[in-house]
Amino acid sequence: MLNLTALENTNAAKSFALALSRISSRLIPSTIATALSGGPDSTALALLTAWWCHRHWGRLPFDERPWSLTVDHGLRGESATEASEARDFAEGIGFRSKVLRCSW
Repeated sequence: MLNLTALENTNAAKSFALALSRISSRLIPSTIATALSGGPDSTALALLTAWWCHRHWGRLPFDERPWSLTVDHGLRGESATEASEARDFAEGIGFRSKVLRCSW
């Protein structure tokens, strides 16, 4: 698994933790899920989510790993491969993962 503690002192992690602290007192989720396309934005969000869950493990109101959800739209020939790569990445950082396939 990727060393998530490397994110600890980054501005992104500090901002992410602050944003979640502002809402976490009002929300008690039973599950955390992140949409992951495999692009840079959703990959960054997945990394920050994994870091935050790892950092707060044992103090969270749930005891399961977060979910990663990836859509395989099937509109391009490489979409199935990209969805599989996103799933593998998510599992590598500690997520449970599901690829949702569209049937048009």
